[in-house]
Amino acid sequence: MTLRTKAAVKAKAAVKKAATGAKSTLGRKAPALLRRRSGPLVIDFHTHIIVPEVCDIVVRERPADAPEVQLVAGYLKNAAAHRRRHPRSTSDELQARLQDMDELGIDMQLVFCHVAQYCYWTDAERGAQLARLQNDRLAEFVQRKPERLIGMGTVPLQDPQAAVRELRRMTGELGFRAVAVSSHAHGVELGSERLQPFWAEVEKLGIAAFIHPAGMDHPRFKKFLMWNGVGQPVEEGLAMSSLIYEGTLDRFPKLKIEIGRAHV
Repeated sequence: MTLRTKAAVKAKAAVKKAATGAKSTLGRKAPALLRRRSGPLVIDFHTHIIVPEVCDIVVRERPADAPEVQLVAGYLKNAAAHRRRHPRSTSDELQARLQDMDELGIDMQLVFCHVAQYCYWTDAERGAQLARLQNDRLAEFVQRKPERLIGMGTVPLQDPQAAVRELRRMTGELGFRAVAVSSHAHGVELGSERLQPFWAEVEKLGIAAFIHPAGMDHPRFKKFLMWNGVGQPVEEGLAMSSLIYEGTLDRFPKLKIEIGRAHV
């Protein structure tokens, strides 16, 4: 078993334990109510919410080399188109989500803020403020149905010490059980020496880390949505290569890492 596979297996185990301690079969489709009575627990590890206040800030303030604005515009446009194609019986976002989960046979979701909202390009103080805002809004959302939803927080990764402080707050005060990070912190690779305090704290807390890139802004990937279908897996490969080759996984062997599009 490779280091990456071991880390992914540990990540899934951590979320299962945080949920109920029951066994989990990710992606298995079956009648949700029947499975809750007699079958294994099904957890969707990869779901989002969006915080409109933060998206507005991204549109206004993000630098030209940050890819997030295309994600904001694309997400809102595609979400509206999806609603038109698949109208729901309720306008309440939580109730609509629960209906979708029941139809798909999903018992629980791990929920995190949309990746357009990482905001690693801000200064340290602004980044800490935005991370707190997102995590507070996420906590409000998952607390409406805590038996079905688990919070996965965000941190200002551009400032490792601020990231450590927010890790402690979101796990200790908000009850989150995982953290989402992009494939790099505005140019700083995940395996960089600069980010070692962050990884040390993730290992110490025993939570899972989910690597989900914020997009790829290279011109060759702009057509046909290739920034997502091709570019995102490339970014994830670079991120995991950094963690492996720069020794982060050797330094912190108990890290639990899930990779967005590797499905491991």
